[in-house]
Amino acid sequence: MLKNTIKYLSILLILNLMLIGCTQTTNLYELTKSEIEIYDKYSNTHDDNVLMGLQPLTVCKLYIHSGHIQDYETQYAFYIQDEMYLGWTKEEHMRGFSRKEKPQMKEEIMGAENLRVYYTQESNKANITWTHGDEERDANGNLFEYHFSLVKNKDGIWKVKFLPMQ
Repeated sequence: MLKNTIKYLSILLILNLMLIGCTQTTNLYELTKSEIEIYDKYSNTHDDNVLMGLQPLTVCKLYIHSGHIQDYETQYAFYIQDEMYLGWTKEEHMRGFSRKEKPQMKEEIMGAENLRVYYTQESNKANITWTHGDEERDANGNLFEYHFSLVKNKDGIWKVKFLPMQ
């Protein structure tokens, strides 16, 4: 029994080491069929209960999708509405704040590599990170990482922080 357990653990370790060097590219604009259904329902109602039980990455993708299709009213609905978090009004948002996105960001979102989601079930904060290509480096020569932040509201629903990408 112990011999088989060690054998299986060794195989898992080898598989994990093989994955470390792999880079999978993710298009954060692409929604699954169920994500599209959720988005459609949320965009029609802006009822946060539609988002209940969703993982941070799904909420991130839905938020990005709303900006991509220029549904700025729904995009604003994804933001955390809590006095603890400073933001702007819906009117300010609708006047065009979100449309000042840098043009090159579309490419970085479409070609996300090394995507990681950091959170625990007990935590009320989530951070999604990714890199894009090998050219963008920080001052230390490391790959530049993009960060997207979310928080749970008082009902335990993941919502987007104002200025989520910094």
